[in-house]
Amino acid sequence: MGDAAGRDLPFIALIAWLRDCVSAFDAADRGYQDEAQRIFAEAFAGMRALMDDEPAIDEVIPELRRRLDDDNPYFDTAEFITRAQAHVDALRG
Repeated sequence: MGDAAGRDLPFIALIAWLRDCVSAFDAADRGYQDEAQRIFAEAFAGMRALMDDEPAIDEVIPELRRRLDDDNPYFDTAEFITRAQAHVDALRG
């Protein structure tokens, strides 16, 4: 269990960053563009750093890096949250 808990931490952090993106989408939808851009910048930088430090994320969710490198920061995070959570659940299973 301890080993699984340690291996799930990067995915839990990833889920948090992805949820921050949802907050950025909401801010943008409400017209708070500056706040949305700030949240996006922090979340994308955090996810990239996390993925650089934790290659397992690229192995489990390879499409995420492509989305982060895309010119359009708006993408559906639900699929990535679901996949990361499924991986956490499998590690804890």
